[in-house]
Amino acid sequence: MTERSTRENLREWLRELISLFREELEKLSPEEQKVVSSTLEDLSEPCQILVIWAKKPEFQIVLITHLEGLKDRIIEIYGPIESSKLIEYIENKVLKSRLIKLAGRDHIENFLASALRQIQRLYDPLREPLKPFIDGKSRIGPSLPYVVGWIVIGNLQNFSVEKVVNNIIQSIKSHPKKPSPPPKKRNLFLRDLELMYTLRYGSVKHQNRDPLEKK
Repeated sequence: MTERSTRENLREWLRELISLFREELEKLSPEEQKVVSSTLEDLSEPCQILVIWAKKPEFQIVLITHLEGLKDRIIEIYGPIESSKLIEYIENKVLKSRLIKLAGRDHIENFLASALRQIQRLYDPLREPLKPFIDGKSRIGPSLPYVVGWIVIGNLQNFSVEKVVNNIIQSIKSHPKKPSPPPKKRNLFLRDLELMYTLRYGSVKHQNRDPLEKK
């Protein structure tokens, strides 16, 4: 299998992930849908994905963005490339991506440096061989634009799209709901006016009665 076909297979996997996520999101309540932008797994529109793919050992760094200036479902895949050549590859190719420029290159560079240190610790030769897993999800930079990063040990294609989406949906359901706005306070002047009327003429329920009418 050529590198091009390998990238296309991953691109198709990601397209399916986005589509299935949106189908399942529509089934959630309005309250649950509102919190999705506060999570680290928001694949709603507009969504762009960039993947940095290393091999020997194999891992992937995934960037998910919501950039209004770019079309929905843009998927950029860099690699697979040998881990020993990864730093130079990131500097010469990945960081030139328009997606990274719009997302904030400085913030992305800081995240990548942190992610690579974490991956290096995970692949410590004294540890047991790692099984594929998705970890290290974190928000990158300020709250806007939406930019998050995932660390994938192994290959995303090692995972079932259905299971990944199910885990995301369960995470959304368990995410703290946004509190409802507090009830509006009554106008204090009207409250005091009502109180004065009640004390003078009786219950406000009888406010249509003539105050001079004999009981």
